[in-house]
Amino acid sequence: MPGVDALRERARAAGSTYVVEHAPGARPLNIHEALSGWSTAKPLRIPVSAEARQCASADAAQSSIFSFLRKSPRIRGARAVVGSLDDEDRMAVLREHDRLERRAAFCEDWIVRLGVDAVAFSEDNLSRDSLPWIRAAARRGARSAVVSYGAMTPSEFVMAFRNLESYQVPEALCASFKTHLAKWTADVEGKVITRLPWRQALGAELFGLNAHNPWAINSGNADIIAVESERMKSVYLDHGFPESQVVATGHPLFDRMSELRACRPRLRAELLAKHGMTDDRRLIAVALTPDMTAKRPNMFSSYDDIIAAFVSEPRDRLKANVIVSPHPNAPADVIAKIKALGAGVEQASVAELLPLADGYVGCVSSTIKWALACAMPVVDFDCYGYNYPDYLDLPQVFSPRSPEEYGRALDALAADAVWNEAAEAARADACRWGELDGAAVERIIDLCFGEDSSGD
Repeated sequence: MPGVDALRERARAAGSTYVVEHAPGARPLNIHEALSGWSTAKPLRIPVSAEARQCASADAAQSSIFSFLRKSPRIRGARAVVGSLDDEDRMAVLREHDRLERRAAFCEDWIVRLGVDAVAFSEDNLSRDSLPWIRAAARRGARSAVVSYGAMTPSEFVMAFRNLESYQVPEALCASFKTHLAKWTADVEGKVITRLPWRQALGAELFGLNAHNPWAINSGNADIIAVESERMKSVYLDHGFPESQVVATGHPLFDRMSELRACRPRLRAELLAKHGMTDDRRLIAVALTPDMTAKRPNMFSSYDDIIAAFVSEPRDRLKANVIVSPHPNAPADVIAKIKALGAGVEQASVAELLPLADGYVGCVSSTIKWALACAMPVVDFDCYGYNYPDYLDLPQVFSPRSPEEYGRALDALAADAVWNEAAEAARADACRWGELDGAAVERIIDLCFGEDSSGD
């Protein structure tokens, strides 16, 4: 994790704690020791529900490797598939289920020790650790919430996993998977793949994951999903999420952007002066895409050419000031190349730049939604060929798919009439992408603790 020391200091200043469970290189740390120093004196104030107490002995049995014999209708489909596996694959599935059960017990232990009222996540991702925490919170009566910022693009996982062997269902099992676990499967290039490696998918299903669509982010069992805007809420509803689960609250970064926007004239002047720029032309914020040239098809001969496309092209074609927010993991030589091309570099979040800018250039980034909330024209240059449709219907977003289209989009925006038309469309549509009213955190906190937005 980048910036661990800085985050730990920020947490301490806020009277909180920041715990990293794994050191660099994935070496486990002693999280028990780290958390014990912060424990509250009220570890038993959230009682286990009566139903959970009655099931305690059964739960212990469920953690054994023979859990696939359970009779719950919820996992009947997984049991049917597991029953057809050979011994080696069956044991791999049961080990994954047992890992999730043991992890949930660990999470529940610390929810009790710390007296937790609510757990919150930036995303509920099946590939990560949110599932056991959400299960443990439910058992202890703690509310679970996802404070989401990502885009809703189920096809992203299909594209990412289609060539990974562990995700490809063996031909002999394809019919069984598609009969009993169809929601986990996708057909791609003559193969059947699953959202997790197929053995892990079976283990998660035995664990009781009740995702209505595993391919959609945040589709697990969190009580509430807090999204940035009404637009994102409508996207979730279109993907089948229940309306009662999805609430448009804004995002904590929206409050920061609201603060910056309130001081825009002064902060913009300071930013331009810092980088030796004058305020006689438009200011373009650029989020430089990371180097994916070894993993993704693209139309450039090198990553240096991509840097030049994102830095020099907006500067030259728009006759604009350009300040770049590089990827957090960008190496020093990339920063040096950006500066050598005459752009300013700000290594803070792009959210620090957007309220001060006039336009935005990015590459299929979730931060495009923030730019739209800030009411500005956007160029979404898909230089790696993801072909996501998220913004294609918006007049304020230009979505080039090739270097030639990119150049034409910038040339078009260089004309004042085209720029002004896009800017007007952005202003008219901004509230649909989020309200910068400084109250997002308050709404999220109320939501996490089961209160309405007024705190009643």
